[in-house]
Amino acid sequence: MGKVSNFIAYQLSTYTTVKTIQIKSQRLAIGNIIVTVVVIVLGLLNVLLSHSAASFETPSSVVNIWFNYPSLANLNGTQLSQPLRVTGFPYCNNATYNVPPTSATSGFGASNISCVQMASSVANSIASNEFISLSFVQETDITTPTQPKTTNTFLTQVEDQVVNFQHSAATSFGSFTNPRTRLRSGVTGEVFMDLPKGIFKNRITIGDLLKLAGVDLEEDLPGWKVKQRMSGVVITIRLTYSNLRPNDLSSETICDAYVIRQPGLWGTIGYHFVEDEQGKITIQRLQRAVRIQFDSAGTLGAFNFTSFLLSVVSIVVTLGASKVLVDVIAWHFHPQFRSNKKT
Repeated sequence: MGKVSNFIAYQLSTYTTVKTIQIKSQRLAIGNIIVTVVVIVLGLLNVLLSHSAASFETPSSVVNIWFNYPSLANLNGTQLSQPLRVTGFPYCNNATYNVPPTSATSGFGASNISCVQMASSVANSIASNEFISLSFVQETDITTPTQPKTTNTFLTQVEDQVVNFQHSAATSFGSFTNPRTRLRSGVTGEVFMDLPKGIFKNRITIGDLLKLAGVDLEEDLPGWKVKQRMSGVVITIRLTYSNLRPNDLSSETICDAYVIRQPGLWGTIGYHFVEDEQGKITIQRLQRAVRIQFDSAGTLGAFNFTSFLLSVVSIVVTLGASKVLVDVIAWHFHPQFRSNKKT
């Protein structure tokens, strides 16, 4: 009990503080200056290059799309597609086609199959961030269900369809319309087209987009014995926005648009049915297309006072920690420091 009362009495009658002392040591002084400068420089670099004084958001994007038809496709210096090579295709030999097997009325399992080519292209915007270009139409006449007749129509100028699009990104701190856009291959990441800010008449062919995604409509769909012009494909253009990039002092808003193929997906749009006067279905049409979708990714940043204040506090705390480091060094190598600390 006496020890406790003595301790309380000591605490009530004694004031303890850290006093400032001076040690005459050039090496210690230079070391202290070096540590302080390093901490301040690293803190400033963290603010400038890592953008720790900014807040970031993933933007939402809106895309407007319009088309120039294949007669204008040579704007990019490309040649119009050659006639489709349908000779020898398993679904064009007037025999039964059973890959993949489906009901007789689907056309795949039907006899009397014929194939035609249509030297045109049909493109439509079907949503705010998606458009299609028809590549295949399968029409089955089921007036006589036991003897359906199927016609496969291939659209041969899909690759020549010219697409223009403009896009904008929106955040809580502002919007960005048609920033500098770099169209990149989703396979290699290489830049195919670098469009300056404000340019939106990009005149890209669907053939260009297919190549950037590593797709050839004349090749089989992976895992299927079906040409990709017949199955259709799904392509995503990922609009990846950035303005405050690590290790980059520039704050230019850039959109890297990666063209990516969605593996395993067919470009099916759906069925359309034709009825006779009695309401009986006589014809069904299955349409497939090159489906191209846009989505947004990346982050956009802006100065944030709270984040800036936290960065300043972090630098001050780190400076205090560096002072402790110098004190530890002085304690071990300068007896004057130890003796003065005890006085």
